[in-house]
Amino acid sequence: MQNFTLRFKGKVFYLFALALLFGPLSSFGQQSSGDCPDSGDFPNSQTRCYLQTISDLDTDGYPVYQTADNDDDTQPIPGDELLTDGVTYYVGGDAGDCTRIELSVTVNSAPVPENTIVPGSDSFSISPCSNTDFTASDLADFFTADSNYSIEVYTTEFGTTQASGQLTPGASYFVGQVSQTGCPSLRAAVGYDPNDPEPPTAASPQILCEGSTVADLVANGTYPNTQAIRWYRSMNAPSPLGDDIELINGQTYYATQVVNDRNSPFPPCESDDRTAVLVQLTPALDAGDPQTGIVCEDDVQSTFPSEDAIRNFYLALLGPDVPRDGLFSPSISQIAAQYNNDADGLGDFTVTYTSGEDNCQDSVDLTVSVVEQTDANAGSFDDITDLCSTE
Repeated sequence: MQNFTLRFKGKVFYLFALALLFGPLSSFGQQSSGDCPDSGDFPNSQTRCYLQTISDLDTDGYPVYQTADNDDDTQPIPGDELLTDGVTYYVGGDAGDCTRIELSVTVNSAPVPENTIVPGSDSFSISPCSNTDFTASDLADFFTADSNYSIEVYTTEFGTTQASGQLTPGASYFVGQVSQTGCPSLRAAVGYDPNDPEPPTAASPQILCEGSTVADLVANGTYPNTQAIRWYRSMNAPSPLGDDIELINGQTYYATQVVNDRNSPFPPCESDDRTAVLVQLTPALDAGDPQTGIVCEDDVQSTFPSEDAIRNFYLALLGPDVPRDGLFSPSISQIAAQYNNDADGLGDFTVTYTSGEDNCQDSVDLTVSVVEQTDANAGSFDDITDLCSTE
């Protein structure tokens, strides 16, 4: 029994010593229950910098509330909440019967840095070409810092993580200016939407005439700001073709489009993908030189008894290799009416004949010349003169 009593007394002594060292457990690390702040415990008006929080206020350890209402507003404002300029906060105690003390806060900040992309705007998007390595440093270069300030690019609006390296498509970045001696600035929000144009649309195959060049190829841009169409010999060829390069029959050519936003400070963007177009060349048609057929006035009716006869007369003027399925302008009916409406029916009646397909068409002027009938006399053989062989 004696040994047991000594061990018990030792435990009591140990607990008593702890009580003397630390005091009551309920008061450790916080204001004691019922302890209320006094107006002299801290400044009633305080100035802080942008991005400082509730925990940065001098409240002598007392919690901060949104209102002076002890009954309904019982949850303190979290310490990591950013301070709001011009707002009055209320400092109170843990006890519900404490009268809360007003604390007015002024939050200072430097101005948002000016930018050269959209001057005067604090929120905008940028669209450099997707095939460029656009970095946070490149973005910072478009902003101008005040004296003794420097530009920083952040991944969030209020956080401290700085962006570095190449930017992520579709992400937003926040640009501000900071100083060792002054308050940081509000941040400009910048969306990063790199421009990755689609290739143009184009029909394939494209049937062209022999001798056609790159300028004869057709592709259509799909953007309001499409600036140009470029053609290449292959999918990966680095150099675009000139307009005067002659096309090769059976070859495939590849088209890109260049998109340029006139209001953007970035250079135009060319589509990475290319549209393939097969080229088929057909022989060039030569309709020949202008031709004229002469018909005497007295022979018009017998030569042209119908419109078909007029048509055939014109077609007979063509060279042997020119197709006969072309078009007349004016039409045969119109040229016949023109003859009938002519006062004397004499003169030249010309049509333009066009033949061929697509870009291989060619035209030639064909003329029927109606001339006045003449009484020609070739003379007689009554007077014959003998001539020597040397005469």
